[in-house]
Amino acid sequence: MSGSVDSKQKKSPSLIEYFPGKTEYELYWMGWGFILLFFILIGLVKGINLVMRKKMGWGITDFPVECVWWSHFGIYCPGCGGTRAVNALFHLDLLRSAYYHPLVPYLALGGGWFLLSHTVGIISRGKWKGIRFHNWYVILALVILILQFLIKNILLIGFGIHVLQ
Repeated sequence: MSGSVDSKQKKSPSLIEYFPGKTEYELYWMGWGFILLFFILIGLVKGINLVMRKKMGWGITDFPVECVWWSHFGIYCPGCGGTRAVNALFHLDLLRSAYYHPLVPYLALGGGWFLLSHTVGIISRGKWKGIRFHNWYVILALVILILQFLIKNILLIGFGIHVLQ
């Protein structure tokens, strides 16, 4: 049998076999996709801003965008502080990031650990299994979002404390 394939030949596993489940596999690639998209968008904005500054003397970042909630209702929106939190995180200031918007470090650390654990799982060819996804991760994120929104606005309205000023 010169043309037959040896049935005992070891088949190379597909990448999905290194993940605990299909959900983790899909979230892993979505996570890396979001990271890639984020850095592409940052690069585009910075590039456009640079060209505009050289050609016209002003750039995109010269015009701050005001929060609709803040300008119309005088309260913080659920996302207020998010940009400052991301900026603090880029400067590796985790406490300041959590102060501005606690959801940002939660997502960064949780998502980072998720991606790292599964990347190690791929490199180790499945000897290490990445962490499993649980619905309570999303529920906790919603609780953090709602609590920080309520706390910031209670401090603002009830005590006159502007936590993001």
